[in-house]
Amino acid sequence: SEAHLAELRLRRPDGFEHDEDPTVRVCTVCRRLPLPRNGRKNGTSLAHAEPPLDASFLAGIKEELASMEENEQNIQSLSQVFRFYAGNAKQLVQLLADFITKQCFPWELIHALHLLDDILLMDNTGSYKTELKERIQVMTVHAFRKVQSDLERQEVARMLHAWRELKIFDAKVLSSIASTLRSNQAHSHILDEAEDDDEGAAPA
Repeated sequence: SEAHLAELRLRRPDGFEHDEDPTVRVCTVCRRLPLPRNGRKNGTSLAHAEPPLDASFLAGIKEELASMEENEQNIQSLSQVFRFYAGNAKQLVQLLADFITKQCFPWELIHALHLLDDILLMDNTGSYKTELKERIQVMTVHAFRKVQSDLERQEVARMLHAWRELKIFDAKVLSSIASTLRSNQAHSHILDEAEDDDEGAAPA
């Protein structure tokens, strides 16, 4: 957005050095996207596996994750980077799973879940859906239990409901998540409300 560009010009007038070519000056997120000569022009992700991402790139992604809560636009920008590297989905899912389950402070979790949700909804390769299938329960249950308020738990419940409606994950996986969350009776009503809200919004 114009506001985001204005903020960047004020904070870093000369931009950042691109990871591949220091002579190219770009924004903080674009510095991580490959230059066109790598064969992925116009942001098109490759579905097949790519060579592993190097440690410096992953360290940069970790930095972006840690600053995600500072600006909601960071979530969309990071989602774009994750989707661009769909060929490295396995490696990036591992990084995101570790961040959510091991490194996130409670107040950061909802932002991380919004990133996860955006990646799943916008990824058209299916790579993240596949790689998250075995991890999504641990990640969402951990986040649901550790977020700071029932309002944030309601957001997580709405994500789970949307994933079910859109068939992002197998119904058995989502049912298992719901069953685990309902084991705490104090939270059962939150899951019920997410379903009731959707039914109430449906046309008569």
